Amino acid sequence: MLDFRLACFINTIAYVILVYLLYLIINKCNKVNPILFFLLHIAIFFFQPAFYDAVIWKTGSANYLWGTLFCFIFIYRYYSYYRMGARSDNLAKSVQIFVLGLIAGWTNENMSVAIIIYVVLCLFLLFLEKKQVPRWAIVGLIGVSIGCILLLTAPGNYIRLEVTKRGLAERGLVGYDLLYLSIRNTMKYLWHYVLPLLFIYLVFLFLYYKSPKNLLVRRQIIISSVLLILTAIIAHLAMIVSPMFHLRSLFGIIILLIASIGLIYANIDYRKIHIKVLNFLMINILFLIFGWTYYKQYNDVSTISSFWHNREDFIKEQKNKGIDTIVFTERSPMEHKYFIYEMSTEPNVWENIEYSRYYGVRWVKAPSKHN
Repeated sequence: MLDFRLACFINTIAYVILVYLLYLIINKCNKVNPILFFLLHIAIFFFQPAFYDAVIWKTGSANYLWGTLFCFIFIYRYYSYYRMGARSDNLAKSVQIFVLGLIAGWTNENMSVAIIIYVVLCLFLLFLEKKQVPRWAIVGLIGVSIGCILLLTAPGNYIRLEVTKRGLAERGLVGYDLLYLSIRNTMKYLWHYVLPLLFIYLVFLFLYYKSPKNLLVRRQIIISSVLLILTAIIAHLAMIVSPMFHLRSLFGIIILLIASIGLIYANIDYRKIHIKVLNFLMINILFLIFGWTYYKQYNDVSTISSFWHNREDFIKEQKNKGIDTIVFTERSPMEHKYFIYEMSTEPNVWENIEYSRYYGVRWVKAPSKHN
């Protein structure tokens, strides 16, 4: 396995590349705008309901952060061609986009299906506008479709689905109850996390529409942003087929929505004084809120980190005394929003078993809440 610090560094690079890709999409054909780059990070930080789960947690990031990164590397080619045209159309380009499509289609189920729709819509737009459809664009569609099929037909998917269904069946949820649960969760997340971003999009779209712009450029930008929104909604609705999904599953969907909002925001005409003042106030308020939130959460995570390091020291002390059955004396200062949970008060629960095995003791358990 990778050294923890090296894994953190590589993850950080992946996150920065993802934000930079968003910046390239949003700020295409505009002047360099470093504030916009930082605003994108703030938007991801605030609007992702499971930022720590999808970006900081290594297992979660392997699926959601990295998966979304590959998806955006892939769709950027189509977006860029639609906006700018003229890309080389040779064998090397086709091979490259096929491999990228294969990887993007093999990331996670809802994003894979949505990306196929995005590519199909892009090709349809090119056809409607009587623009040339390059060979690499068709090859990319084939690649992402194959990747998606391989993902959806993987045996592990069916095993996981059966395990989930079995667990829900033990709670009395079968048949139509499962369908109701899926629809309810999908609609709940749509209401809480997707619709607020759609409202923000409409506000910026109104301001953009009032801005003086070249009609062709305006049309391209609005169509591009709507394509991203449709892709996000399709990715969200695709989760109905899953009886249970976590908030981290929304990561790619929220990124798509942020990209569509950012695309409109970056092209608003800020020469009007009232829009310029509102933008200035918004940026400064966001920076202040971000700074305070970051400071507070850094302190929270530092406290939790110190607590678990103290536990490690306690285990070493007990082992030096020849004690291999360990009952901790204090409970963790749990912060559920960081997805850090206390271990069980029973030593035979799997988390405790693995923790004991890692530290080379017979068993460990947390103290009771009433202690």
